[in-house]
Amino acid sequence: MKEPTPPAFILGNTPYVAVDTVSKKAFALIKDNNNNFMNALGVKDGDELLEMNGTPIDASSPMNVLIAGYGLEEAEAMVMKVKRKGEIIELKGKVKLNYVDGTGYKFTDQGKALMKNAWLKN
Repeated sequence: MKEPTPPAFILGNTPYVAVDTVSKKAFALIKDNNNNFMNALGVKDGDELLEMNGTPIDASSPMNVLIAGYGLEEAEAMVMKVKRKGEIIELKGKVKLNYVDGTGYKFTDQGKALMKNAWLKN
């Protein structure tokens, strides 16, 4: 069974972003076509990641960049600003989550499922 993975910028053990903490810049690191999130928005290898839905990407640490890619929902509207070859570009689209093989866990109690979703949203 395929399950969505929370981070948009990592798939399995493969990072799709490189962070330069000295210059405080994050760059797309695309070596294959496997990252659904990056593909859906049209992010290209070497793009400098600037903003996601109006929120600047804090590249002062790799963890800050990874956190920016958490908590996204499938088909959510997304506008990502990137710098490509010196030009700032707005990439617009819908979030497409990455999926991995998993055993899955299903809530049988709807109240517990709602509580889990509310907790993960915050």
